[in-house]
Amino acid sequence: MEILGIYIPRVNPMAIALGSVFQHITAYVLYGPVYGSFWWRAMCADKGNGNWLDGERKVQKRALYTGGLYVMAIAQVAGFIGLLLNLTDAQTFSHATQLGLFLYFGILLPSIAEEYIMEQRSTVLIGLKALRGFIKTVGVSLIMFSWGTR
Repeated sequence: MEILGIYIPRVNPMAIALGSVFQHITAYVLYGPVYGSFWWRAMCADKGNGNWLDGERKVQKRALYTGGLYVMAIAQVAGFIGLLLNLTDAQTFSHATQLGLFLYFGILLPSIAEEYIMEQRSTVLIGLKALRGFIKTVGVSLIMFSWGTR
């Protein structure tokens, strides 16, 4: 497909859906049963107390987060990783891993480091963000590649 003279490769819609589902499941597992208590303590320490999200605001934020989450996840997977897998012509799992690592080290890790240095976030919160970012880049690249992005 070509838009304004720019070639945009087709991305398999099932690979996009699979990548989105993978992101949601890992977010649920990481922020729920696996590291949920660590994340909660880190957020409370970062915000100063446990009332950083309570009552009516909690319900509104949850509804907003859930609705926007699906749109953002699909846009991220489709617009970024799926297209890049096709544009780089990734042929092996090694290529998909390298692409995910480039995205992680080039985009996510600098912003995580900035949060740690400039905003002085807790190390637990930074560690969880780094783990989540790694799964969102390298993990999704491998999942989408294994399904087939073309």
